[in-house]
Amino acid sequence: MFIYPYYYRASTSAAFQPTWSVSEVDCTAFPLPADCFSGVGTEVKDFPRAVGYYFKPSDSLYRHFEFSSAHSKWRGTNRWSCNTLTDRTMNISLSGDGFIANSMADYQFLCTDRWLQPRYTINLTITDEDEEGGDPDPDDPDSNHRADWNSAVD
Repeated sequence: MFIYPYYYRASTSAAFQPTWSVSEVDCTAFPLPADCFSGVGTEVKDFPRAVGYYFKPSDSLYRHFEFSSAHSKWRGTNRWSCNTLTDRTMNISLSGDGFIANSMADYQFLCTDRWLQPRYTINLTITDEDEEGGDPDPDDPDSNHRADWNSAVD
């Protein structure tokens, strides 16, 4: 079983200043620095060289993965975890956290046979619901003022 968390490339600039870093990164150099990307997939060990996890169900049927919140990672939006962008064919220029066309990898769960040929695939979309107004309630997970893709781009 393979588990691939969602991520996207945020810049191709030689002097990219991500909102989550104190220093500029060169997103033209190879190998690409992890700070040229965003999304929970960047928490995979050795990202971007490794982009997911593999485990054998014969070892255990249970796996638990926990990723950081957008707030704890200094992200100003819920684009950190929400993969709701519908038109992925255009670059989006947002200061400190843009989007490079066709770079988004969705959450994916992939079951293979013993020869690693895909048998079953589940693609997952995570969204949030933004409040129209009022103050966010820290004790209510539905109380949210963080923008996701749709509210940031519109």
